[in-house]
Amino acid sequence: MKYFTSLFNRKGLPVADCVSSSQYMQVPIERVLYMVMRVFILSVSCGIVAVGALLLVRLMSNVLYFNEWSVAPVSPIYHNLDITAIILPVAGVLAGVLLLRKWKFLSPLSSVLNIGSGIPLGPEGVAMNFGVLIGKHHELLITAGVAAGFAGMFGTPFAAIILVSELLYKKFILHRIGFIGLAALTGAAIHMLYFGMGPFFVLPAGSFPSPAAIGLYALIGVITGLSAALLVFVVQQLRSFAKGWAWPVASALAVGVAGMYAPEILGNGIEQTAMMLQGKVTLSLLISFSMIKFILILFVLGTRTNGGIVLPIISIGAALGILIALLIQLVFPGTPLNPPLAAMVGMAALFAGVTRGWLTAIVFALECTWQGEGILPLLFACTISWMISGWMMKKEAPLI
Repeated sequence: MKYFTSLFNRKGLPVADCVSSSQYMQVPIERVLYMVMRVFILSVSCGIVAVGALLLVRLMSNVLYFNEWSVAPVSPIYHNLDITAIILPVAGVLAGVLLLRKWKFLSPLSSVLNIGSGIPLGPEGVAMNFGVLIGKHHELLITAGVAAGFAGMFGTPFAAIILVSELLYKKFILHRIGFIGLAALTGAAIHMLYFGMGPFFVLPAGSFPSPAAIGLYALIGVITGLSAALLVFVVQQLRSFAKGWAWPVASALAVGVAGMYAPEILGNGIEQTAMMLQGKVTLSLLISFSMIKFILILFVLGTRTNGGIVLPIISIGAALGILIALLIQLVFPGTPLNPPLAAMVGMAALFAGVTRGWLTAIVFALECTWQGEGILPLLFACTISWMISGWMMKKEAPLI
């Protein structure tokens, strides 16, 4: 059994006369087993880093804002600090900048310092960047690390596979999909070992929406598509000139000042997103996320502050989804719109518009909530958001 193809290189039957069946690449079995071992070890590492990063962020946030050594999921919204709340994000970002200036390989730790001090970014970026650093210049290992980190944070292996194929490879690479699948499933297994088998976000049980409601859910895609195009345009413009260590510190100061008046925008926003997906929201929370946090994210991402963009994007999208649903119900009072489903549709539609990952957004929303009744609203809203943002962006590159 010298060659991998001696076992698996069998030409199959085509599914149609116009479609030829593919054969496996001529790769020695020793090379395949070696790469499987490397991908597995990297995936376990990225999965552990994903869980560890979330726990470190929680620990740092609890210590800084509540003076408690705990990894309990408590949001900084409940802090009782005075002007110290302005200083904390600035100090965290400054420490992260100084760390990167001396040791660039400590980029994941810099992200933890940023998020733990209150910057509204996501810890999923820590694990994904860790995979990029460990994989170095090996394309397969880099993409496997990204898939494992994403799945390790959210427990969504299928979304991780599609994310890598859609946003990194730009197409499905069949001779590498096995390695990416191994990485994603390993990362998801690490997530489930710690957090259990349930969905990342728990939604109340619902029913399939009516055709009229599906059409109105599609309006969420229109607003999120326009919002995504605006976000990408502003961030790209800021990145063209906002260079140097002073810019992230300035954006952290803006976060600190805003956090004094709207503390709910501080941190990664997992708890607030979970509340919105359960329909437990207030009008002030929706305004804070859809307006204040939206503006802050423009500056935070535009100044290249270290951290993940997935959690802030889906939290803003969830708030937009519910807010748009409430406005629709004011105009059409008899429309049976479900706020949790509207939040789910909004978070996926904004994700699709910002990252250009249309299929990734749909699968991610379904996989992290386990709510199959949202499939039709998701398809309509994500498609519309993806088309509108793509048309509005034109030459602007998406954020990935």
